[in-house]
Amino acid sequence: MVELRANFNARILKLENQYDIRRELININADKRALDVLASNMEFLHVRLEQVDTRVANTIKQLVIKLGGEAAISQEAYSYTVRTTSMLISASRKNLEFLSKKLATPQYELENIGKELERCLDEARGNFVIGNKVFDFSHTVYLAGIVRHRPGILEKRVLEKVEKYCKAGADIIEILAGYPGGILQPEPASSEECKEFAHLVYMIKKDFPNVVISTDMAKVGVAKAALDAGAEMFCDVIPIRYNLELIQFIAKHNLPMFLMYAPSLNRLPQPLGVVSDILRDIQANTNFAVSNGIAREKIVIDPSICFGRKDKDNFLMMRQLSNFRHLKMPISIMFSRKSFLNSSLVGSMRKQQVCSVISNTLAVLNNCNIVRVESSEQILLLKNVLNILHPSIEA
Repeated sequence: MVELRANFNARILKLENQYDIRRELININADKRALDVLASNMEFLHVRLEQVDTRVANTIKQLVIKLGGEAAISQEAYSYTVRTTSMLISASRKNLEFLSKKLATPQYELENIGKELERCLDEARGNFVIGNKVFDFSHTVYLAGIVRHRPGILEKRVLEKVEKYCKAGADIIEILAGYPGGILQPEPASSEECKEFAHLVYMIKKDFPNVVISTDMAKVGVAKAALDAGAEMFCDVIPIRYNLELIQFIAKHNLPMFLMYAPSLNRLPQPLGVVSDILRDIQANTNFAVSNGIAREKIVIDPSICFGRKDKDNFLMMRQLSNFRHLKMPISIMFSRKSFLNSSLVGSMRKQQVCSVISNTLAVLNNCNIVRVESSEQILLLKNVLNILHPSIEA
């Protein structure tokens, strides 16, 4: 009688994305030159499409089957008794990428579906699509230059600062409106305020079309004007649970957003016990945003280091910043002040620029994805420091 071997340790692996697959391939010592091809072939995805022309749906279904995948449409679509149908496609990433290119034809809606499928695949890879720019947070650190806006500011000065940011390599320009914290119900925006802010956004986008524009506007009227003028991302300047109208606006237009840690009405956090307290609050805010229509893959979290915290709390958050990775969302950092580093710097090294570079570098080495700074010089210096200290980080 042949004895069956039972020591192969067979088990099911839950590989949720391409990077999980790559990790397992590396664990079995697969050929590193083949990692990209293997991961693409082994990542199996499920895509839903809605309101697809019945003729197009049947065409796509046949293409998917030929590629080795499967597709389902409504039973009425088989007999062409309905004009549109929803459909579910299941295939490997490689085959879906091939399908998106195969659909590049102006016949019916095929070309538009192909483009939307390609965009969907980018987001499924863990990439973040803002406007026409793809952010690969798994491999690259991105830098944002901050512009502080106030009524009557000279447009020329703003554009000069933006130009310096762009030359230094900034990926995002963030326009901060200086909204006063603690006010939960902002006054309705005047037409003049909307017009002035929208014009500033328009001019920046006109002169620098390749940069992503973000703003912290809390007033929905101004946010709408900014969106029409070219803004592509928003920041919850007050706790999102108190600004439902803005959240619904962001959700309606499927916009990405910075979600900040803001547990209290006055936005001044209590003394920090453990980082898990902040994790729970960010998770609660994320759930609130998602329940009101914002896509989870459109959220960048910001744990709000320095905002009203003691020095020891800031250092604790810096050390444990990587703990926020388990939320599976990009992490952004903007330091409101760097004085908490003064205690570790002495003599002539006690300079704001040095504090900024050190704090931002520590944030990046602890898995921060977007660093937001307030001068082009900081962007240049930070890029150089990152390239020297950690060549694997592409900034």
